[in-house]
Amino acid sequence: MKAACKIFGLNIADVEHKLADLGEDGLLVSRYDDDETGYKFKSVRYYDTQGLHLNRFYYALASLVLKDVKNVLEIGTGDALSTIVLSRLFPDAKIFTVDLPQDDPMYNRWRQKSERAPMRREQRQVRLKGKNITPFEINTFFLPTLDLPEKFELILADGDHIYPQVAGDIMFAYSRIAEGGFLFIHDYYEQQSPSCHVKEVVDWLAQRIPEKLFVFPMATPPGTPYQKMALIVKGLSK
Repeated sequence: MKAACKIFGLNIADVEHKLADLGEDGLLVSRYDDDETGYKFKSVRYYDTQGLHLNRFYYALASLVLKDVKNVLEIGTGDALSTIVLSRLFPDAKIFTVDLPQDDPMYNRWRQKSERAPMRREQRQVRLKGKNITPFEINTFFLPTLDLPEKFELILADGDHIYPQVAGDIMFAYSRIAEGGFLFIHDYYEQQSPSCHVKEVVDWLAQRIPEKLFVFPMATPPGTPYQKMALIVKGLSK
């Protein structure tokens, strides 16, 4: 966490204050202790047995670095927790979020893998009512056909993790990120998995673009140490 802040000239306390400003309502976090890496958090009602899921920390960091954010894209709405956090961190921006419709064969495959799928869908229907949120239910194969802004200051890629779908999502995101914008790529697993090809695609891309690839932990202990968040800042060269 300290390393991520140092890259952009921030203190951990700056990010913590940003999170605190959003309130402790179960979507965000509260500090309870310090450790050698910086601040250690507990969740209010979420991830309370797994250590802090650090996604929100990185989004809050981005909100302190990025200026004049007009458009944010989330690929993979899920239960819409990240959607809400992004809408609060960037209240003056338009938040576009995309997820599969129920009649898509890929949704049925994911539903078979996750018993939480129906519950997550119900939760997101309630949460996607922010005034600056525009949801789409469409397979991301059709992302280029949507009426979306040409450029985004922040994109979160967290759709299907299987190749080739994940490659299409990440390439679309990279092509639409604005100069200086943040492209976050979720679930960069350092441990190989037959159901997650994110690392393979990101590493392939990183070898072919001028930008530096940053990789940060996604959870504090006892969360999974091999689960990472990848970040590309458009125009920030190696």
